[in-house]
Formats: sequence, C-alpha cells, structure tokens
Amino acid sequence: MRFLGGLVGLMLSLSATAQSPIYNYLDADYVEAENKAGDEATGFGVTLSLPFPNSNNFIYGRYSTVDFETALGDVEVERLRGGLGFASNVRGNASLYTLFTYEKVDTQGSGKDDGFGSELGLRLELGQYFELGAAARYLDLDQAGNDLGFEAQLVAKLTDGFGIYVAYEDLYENTELRLGIRLTTTD
Repeated sequence: MRFLGGLVGLMLSLSATAQSPIYNYLDADYVEAENKAGDEATGFGVTLSLPFPNSNNFIYGRYSTVDFETALGDVEVERLRGGLGFASNVRGNASLYTLFTYEKVDTQGSGKDDGFGSELGLRLELGQYFELGAAARYLDLDQAGNDLGFEAQLVAKLTDGFGIYVAYEDLYENTELRLGIRLTTTD
C-alpha cells in the first residue's frame, strides 16, 4: 500500500512542473492488431493533429492499414478517421478534450463501412519527459452498428520535438497495440 501511495506522490510531484499537453503533433506507428475471431494483423498508421491559431480547437486525422492473416487468406483493412476537437486545460498539466469524427473502414473482400464517432479523453503531462493519455470512444458505423471502446497511451519525450509512444485500443472487440514516434512543435 505504501508503494502505491509513493507512486501516486511521485506522479503528482512530476506533474506539478509540467506544461499543458500539445495538440500539434505528427505520429507514425507500427500496428499489431487482433480481431474478435482471433486473427492477427500487422501494419502501420499515421496521425496528424493541428490546432487552430489562438484557439482550443484542433483538426485530427488518422490513417491506418493492417493485413490480417485469416484461414481464408490475407485480408487488408484500411481505417480513416477525420474530425474536429476541442481541448480545455483542467490543470496546468492536464487537458480534457472532445473529438467528433467521421470514420471509414474498407475491408478487402467484405466492402466498406462508414459512420460517425466521438471521443472524450484526458491527457496528463507527467513532468518534462512523459505524457499519459486515456480516452473513451463511441463509434456508430452503418453496417457494424455502434460500440463503446477505450484507448490508452504513454508518450516518452526524448527531446522537445521528438518522442516515442505505445498505445492500446479496444473497439468492436478488436484490439490494436501501436508503437511509434511522435514529432511535435509549439509553433
């Protein structure tokens, strides 16, 4: 119990010196995925977030493609998300954000699906070198229906403009583990 208390104290002391999270970044990642049937996939993804000048609003976009190895052969799945978000500082080092997206999924051999999504998340700067993020996502696709999922992310900042990260997402009983690099700028 003292270990947990010490860990919480350390996180709070680190976060007291941190700045607010930045919404001006470019991510590139390697993706490992697994669908609800247990089929595994690998691929890549790219994410871009750009804030509006002198505003808490930002534009968000993500593209990813993975190749599932199924009993019937390889199946490529492409996902595209694009939308608008709003971020609000809740402390000097924490940001609460909402994101509203249009999403498109193209599954080789099964066709295309699209719909709208929303996300509510919290990003927390833990000192100068780490950022922790968590989000709840709601997605309503025309054919697949709707689902509530989550995403968690840890970013390690190696320099002011460069970092590495790991992210985990669970949505529609499909999971993704992403390992990537992040480029940021404060301009």
